[in-house]
Amino acid sequence: MTSLDTSTTNFTQENNDVLVETYSKVSSNIINSTITFSDDDSACSFDSEEEEKLLTPPIQSSSSTNLDPEEEEEPVINTIKDEEEQDTDWAFWSKVISDYNNFSQSEIKLLSFQIQHGIPSALRGTIWPLLAKKVDNGLQDHYIQLLKQESVYEKAITRDLHRTFPHHPYFQSAVGQESLFNVVKAYSLYDPEMPEEEAFCILVQLMQNYKLRGHFTPQLDLLRQRLFQFDGLLQDFLPHVYRHFTEQGVRSNMYASQWFLTMFAYKFPLKVVYRIYDTLFTEGVDCLFRIGLALLSKNQSTILSLDFESLVTYLKDDMLTIYNDNITDLLSESFDIKISTRRLEKLAKDYQIETIKADSEACLIESLRKKNKLLTEQYQSLDTENKTIQKEHALVADELVFKKIELARVHDENEALKQQACELKRVLEVIPGQIENQVQSDMNILCIKNQSLTQKNAKLQDQLADMETLVIEMKLNMLITKVTRSSLVSIVNRPLTKRCYAAAANSEPIKKTALYDFHVKQGGKMVPFAGYAMPVTYSNMGMLASHNHTRQNASIFDVSHMLQSRLTGKDRNKFFETLVVADLNNLPVGHGTLSVFTNEQGGIIDDTIVMQHEDSLYVVSNAGCADKDLAHIRKHLADFQNKGGDVDFNVITDHSLIAIQGPKAAAALEELVGKSLADFSFMHGRFMEVAGVPCHIARSGYTGEDGFELSVPTEEVVSITEKLLANPAVEMAGLGARDSLRLEAGLCLYGNDIDETTTPVEAGLTWTIPKSRRETGGFLGADKILPQIKGGVTRRRIGLVVEGAPARGGAEILNKAGEVVGTVTSGCPSPILKKNIAIGYVKNGNHKKGTELDVKVRNKVQKAVITKMPFVESNYHK
Repeated sequence: MTSLDTSTTNFTQENNDVLVETYSKVSSNIINSTITFSDDDSACSFDSEEEEKLLTPPIQSSSSTNLDPEEEEEPVINTIKDEEEQDTDWAFWSKVISDYNNFSQSEIKLLSFQIQHGIPSALRGTIWPLLAKKVDNGLQDHYIQLLKQESVYEKAITRDLHRTFPHHPYFQSAVGQESLFNVVKAYSLYDPEMPEEEAFCILVQLMQNYKLRGHFTPQLDLLRQRLFQFDGLLQDFLPHVYRHFTEQGVRSNMYASQWFLTMFAYKFPLKVVYRIYDTLFTEGVDCLFRIGLALLSKNQSTILSLDFESLVTYLKDDMLTIYNDNITDLLSESFDIKISTRRLEKLAKDYQIETIKADSEACLIESLRKKNKLLTEQYQSLDTENKTIQKEHALVADELVFKKIELARVHDENEALKQQACELKRVLEVIPGQIENQVQSDMNILCIKNQSLTQKNAKLQDQLADMETLVIEMKLNMLITKVTRSSLVSIVNRPLTKRCYAAAANSEPIKKTALYDFHVKQGGKMVPFAGYAMPVTYSNMGMLASHNHTRQNASIFDVSHMLQSRLTGKDRNKFFETLVVADLNNLPVGHGTLSVFTNEQGGIIDDTIVMQHEDSLYVVSNAGCADKDLAHIRKHLADFQNKGGDVDFNVITDHSLIAIQGPKAAAALEELVGKSLADFSFMHGRFMEVAGVPCHIARSGYTGEDGFELSVPTEEVVSITEKLLANPAVEMAGLGARDSLRLEAGLCLYGNDIDETTTPVEAGLTWTIPKSRRETGGFLGADKILPQIKGGVTRRRIGLVVEGAPARGGAEILNKAGEVVGTVTSGCPSPILKKNIAIGYVKNGNHKKGTELDVKVRNKVQKAVITKMPFVESNYHK
């Protein structure tokens, strides 16, 4: 030792411990993270849960052995600390250190022989970097910089520090644990795919130059390849052991994976591990194959005598016992085992072929699984078809039996008729003279009668002429009656149409929507509605069929006549809250709400839908109230702006509005927007592209069904409508079906069920006034409406089921005493309920569900009962 200045030794015994501990720690962390956190179940899985447990480094526990951990570990630690080589050739090792490059080339066999007997523990810190050909390349400086950074693995590293080699004197101290923590942390930052200066450099060399990093990549590819090579070598060198392992179901990844991952530190004492590291640095990583084969060869007789469970335990815990701590024998025996590079390369190539074959078989299995599923579905379809054919065959067989019975009956009847015919023939042959005489007599009588009838016929001819004249007069009278009736019907229906559809005055010119020509082409029957020519029904589908189609599939409604507008400016919510009862300040972006415009008396000027967007309010209101609504808004807008309010109001004139309603509306629209609308809830609004056209979409409607209202650039509305209609589940629908659908849904029609004399509380729309608005007010008519919420009203809107003829708007509602207590505002037969339904208003106290009333329909009293609305359950997408 005098020739070696220990003060210049770069690697102390503690550094050796840090390196071994660090490598074990890195392997432990990577194995744990790979097995625990991989998203790909096939990436790191072994063939069984037991094998994964065998791969994972153990947590020291007194329950794993009959000996106390301190009694088992302390002798090993003390041996490492106290044992000194007695026959160390210090001159030899001085030459190695002074000129390693030349010496390693000229005296390689002598160097290998000396390493078999172990590098002196005092020199390992100097020899290992030489053997590893460590090149600093600034790694030590890099290491200092890495220590200043944070690692995502710090928590996992700290958690496991005390668990690995807990009885080693150096690692029991705070200094040892801090050194270990620094190296593992620095390497986790140096190589992000895995989690003091000299130890760090050597660790980098082990991972990169000795290709040990491939043991710990997420797929463990290099580890799997080495285990495959080890199996091949085991079959070559120890065929009896290989055959016994095969018979017992023991595979190399149950025991050898621990050797390769931890460099035998999993169960072997540190003094053995140091000697293995000596060999590893000199001979390379292939020495692990030789050491593993040497261990199995030495224990061959014991191995061949054990069954599965005992064998696995022995391979894990007792393999080194046979050497009696003489590691030199183990290494010497391993050096005697010669493994050719060509054989290893062939095994590596075979592994790659097997891997490719396994991947191909996995793909084939998956393909066969899909084909099997398809064949199963085809079988089920054919089985169903076969059962249908069997049922049809049974029906045909029954019919055949019936026909045979019928044929037999007809045959018997035919025979009876033949006998009767023979009998009649005989009678005719016997009495021809009698018949002739009788005929002559009868002819004389007939002549007399004929003369009398001729006279009567002449009289009837005269009467017939008089009747024909009378029929012509009746037809003329009927024609006049029809013309008169048509005129009366037109007069009677004109005010009714105004109520049901909020039509414009007759003096106003009838306007056309952008879809007018499209409606005509589709067979739409056009009628005046809210100042527009709108389809009431279509030639291919009557109102009833269109109603049912909307409930079962999806229908498109033209609502382009509706008034669309937009408010912008930072005070838009504040201004509009003075006109409607909604709480717009707390309405989230992308959400909408049904609300109403109110006047100073608390009456409803119009109902409207308001959508909150990032920089604007999108508003839709009734076409029939457009002039009235615009005048109302602009009047109050001018006052608000004069007071310094920042708000602008614009009518949207370049977009048309269509609605698609029904349970299959979402599926039809998803084909055009190219994505799922499952997260698009009822009364929400978005700007989206429909078939590449920018549109505003609101998930809302007027039918009680799920649906959407699309504000489409007018020049694209026909194209979008045609593309929606291309879906086989979609049809066009008109005003007739829309009115019966909204009635079943219990929705109000402005002009019929609500108007400027109706307050929201009377109409059952109190829910449109949020709690915040009830507390603060601030909207027109609040002083009339808010007291009604607390004190009640004199009349209430109710739903009725009516017996007999349908009750239309204007029909009187009577109590059982015959007193008029209310009026029907809307009514029609319900296609879904097969009953007549109606909406109306009754005096307070007569509005309870189940109350029996009467309705006067064309002066006929019919029974009715109050029913909860909606009449048909709504199907909105929540």
